[in-house]
Amino acid sequence: MTADIYQIIEASEERVELKLAGEDHPLFKAHFPGNPILPGFVQIEIIAGIRQDEVIRVPHSKFISHLFPDDRIVYHIEQEGKITKIKVTRGSKKVSEIRYEAR
Repeated sequence: MTADIYQIIEASEERVELKLAGEDHPLFKAHFPGNPILPGFVQIEIIAGIRQDEVIRVPHSKFISHLFPDDRIVYHIEQEGKITKIKVTRGSKKVSEIRYEAR
């Protein structure tokens, strides 16, 4: 569902850098017209899709700042057993943190 919303710039086990699609993408046109932002749940879907994880539980998520069309962001990934810990940054600023459990 979300593969066309981003382009991977660089990827490793611990870090994924990507560029979001432009404001003409249907998701940004719908969320929200005139003020396009990336929904929080899509941030989770993006990294779970890249990692091919089937998310079964999200015990923690905190969305600190909006993400906009054409933003370049970095997912910093830490694995602790079944829990994947994600910090999302834009430049040097943290914009969200997520923990999820996957099968």
